[in-house]
Order: sequence, then C-alpha cells, then structure tokens
Amino acid sequence: MSDAANLLAAQLLIMREKVMRLMQVLVSSGTSYNTSAGEIGRIADAFEKAGSYGDAEAMRVVARNYRIRVLEVQGQIAALRHQHADLYEDPS
Repeated sequence: MSDAANLLAAQLLIMREKVMRLMQVLVSSGTSYNTSAGEIGRIADAFEKAGSYGDAEAMRVVARNYRIRVLEVQGQIAALRHQHADLYEDPS
C-alpha cells in the first residue's frame, strides 16, 4: 500500500471514530431530552391535579418542546448515519 493510501486509510479511520463519537453524543442527548420531557409531563399532571391549570399548561409546552428536540436529534442521527454509510461505501 502506498503512503498516500495509508494516509487516506488513517484519515478515514479518524473520521469514522469522530462520527461514531458524535452519534453517541446525539443518542445521549436525545435520551436526556426524552427523560426530561417525561418528568416535566409528570410535573404538569401534578400541577393540574392541584388545580393550577396555567402552570400545568406551561409545563406541557416545555415538555412538548423537549419532545420536539427528541425528534430533531433523531433526524440528525438518521442524517449522520446516511452520510456515514455513504462515506464508507465500497466504490467498486
């Protein structure tokens, strides 16, 4: 294998490792957003049971925003997976 081919192989390996780390961070953040959305939803339920409907609605808006973030992160992961697969396809 030539020096140029070795360099390219090393760069691809480094890139693959960085992409995998980024995917791990995205998965972790998606999990955190989802957990937070659930907890905030439970807080909204408690506010509603206590008769504090305005606070309950405000908490539901926050929980909804977290759920939207989960969907955004899932989209980022899907896009990254697609790009990652394209980067390492066998050109032959």
